[in-house]
Amino acid sequence: MGGDTPTVSVIVATYQRSQVLRLALASILNQDFKDYEVWVVGDGCTDDSEQVTAAFGDPRVKWVNLPKNMGSQAFANNEGIERARGRYIAFLGHDDLWMPWHLSSLVAFIEEKEADVVHPLVALIGPEGTRESVGPPKPNVPLRRHWFPPSSWLLRRSIVDATGKWSDPATIPDAVDWNYLKRMHDAGARLLFLPSLSVLKFPSPWFRNAYHNIGTPIQQKYWEQIETDADGLKEQLLLELSIVTAMSTRGGDEPVLSALSHAVRVLLRRVVDLGGRERGLSAPLMFWRIKRRTRKIRRFKGLSP
Repeated sequence: MGGDTPTVSVIVATYQRSQVLRLALASILNQDFKDYEVWVVGDGCTDDSEQVTAAFGDPRVKWVNLPKNMGSQAFANNEGIERARGRYIAFLGHDDLWMPWHLSSLVAFIEEKEADVVHPLVALIGPEGTRESVGPPKPNVPLRRHWFPPSSWLLRRSIVDATGKWSDPATIPDAVDWNYLKRMHDAGARLLFLPSLSVLKFPSPWFRNAYHNIGTPIQQKYWEQIETDADGLKEQLLLELSIVTAMSTRGGDEPVLSALSHAVRVLLRRVVDLGGRERGLSAPLMFWRIKRRTRKIRRFKGLSP
């Protein structure tokens, strides 16, 4: 798109993590695709996140701070969506990183395939290194059951308008990103996977006291590799992911047990869905489960419950 309207609006929800926010924004500005705007939305930030954002001195990068902390990316993402002007919308977690080709490859793919939602291969990285990946759905898993992180999404604006705002976490029995994915699917979105590694996700629930901002974040090492040799890092991550996959392959009688476990999970999901996760007989249990999980994760990350 030309003129004052960007092709892509990138939304970065953030809270008190200026150390890693700086690296996430650097990975956006390092993109080989340049027609975008960035809305960095603070969830009532009181640290130096605004100063970190302004220090880039790039007019495409804009800062807005919610008047108080809402405790969920949903509210910051909704603020970003309201301000976004792009034909496409992308999200980047404040502790995640993009490879330089992330936006260019997804924009080309979504336009070629005329899809509504596209996502690439994602490497999930924990304190000890590469753990696993997120790509296409596993065999026999329908798209509505397939989760992939918001940092990997590129959405057509029309499907965002059709889906509406992110839900208030107090009103749903699911994680807000999982809920939004299912709602996009139910709104008729055409979802496609691009077999290209371009997202490094560092799930904060895997990092104890992540919000204490102590020491050098692990993202720093990966950002330096992206900056100097992104192709080499991609090859390294793909090798590590292949090794992780090989090590997790089970033999003997375990596949049978795994199949039985999967069958039980599928049955339970169908029982839950039969009555409805939000209104059926299982709804109180589902709400209790997600709230308990949220409190546990917040404590682990160093946030108040």
